[in-house]
Amino acid sequence: MNCTWTNPVPYAEYVPRDTFFLIKEGELSNVTLCPQNDSVSCVWPKDHFQLKDTYTITVEVWNTKTEIHTSQVFTLNADEIVKPAPVKHLSVKVLSLSDPCLELSWTQESHGRTVYRISQQKKVDSEFKVITDNETSNSYKICDYLPFSNYSFSVDCHPLDFKGYWSESEILNNFRTPERAPTSGPVTTNGSYNTSDCMNGLRNVTVYWQEVEELSRNGIIVSYSVMHNGQVLTRVPAGMFQATVVVRCTDSPLMLNISAHNGA
Repeated sequence: MNCTWTNPVPYAEYVPRDTFFLIKEGELSNVTLCPQNDSVSCVWPKDHFQLKDTYTITVEVWNTKTEIHTSQVFTLNADEIVKPAPVKHLSVKVLSLSDPCLELSWTQESHGRTVYRISQQKKVDSEFKVITDNETSNSYKICDYLPFSNYSFSVDCHPLDFKGYWSESEILNNFRTPERAPTSGPVTTNGSYNTSDCMNGLRNVTVYWQEVEELSRNGIIVSYSVMHNGQVLTRVPAGMFQATVVVRCTDSPLMLNISAHNGA
């Protein structure tokens, strides 16, 4: 444990000396002199003091020539100066693809009432952003995530009903969210097709398109299909941006639908 303080004046002929008292339920239980100190700090290794609810620290300043001394007493609540143990086993799972939600879960060694702070960082974010800082259960549901995107999640905690330090963060890096159906299809323009002459009541129609815009892909495009009246006429792999289909000759306008498919 590290204790620091400031001095009211620059001491020239004074040698600060501090004494460490451990008090529990109002009774003096142990007195320990600081093993390592200077004029503005003291460090107690973990094997040099006992764990208590309340610590009373006395800092004494002595004049080495006159032996005159003075002291200041500080009482500290352990909950307010000790960082809680961090959470462990932070994990994330997909709850449903039809109603896309993620669930973060973790474990905590402390058996007391604990409040958790949950943060997330998208690939485009420069730092973590807090989602909530008052969660009291060991899990949290997130339903507004972007598909096929990298997220990092962070969880830290502190005991409920006190103002003290947050624990160190437990971080889960680069979780890739599931793919979702593309939000829009391939890009087409008027006249992006060719037709052959009608033979035996049939003709060839070749259609052309451009790839799906990146923000609309929601995954890795693996194929394209050309459909008419809900029936798939042909399917081509990703990387091809044209297809030829055979249709009946007709004087009516022909409607062909071009769809993009990813792994969702």
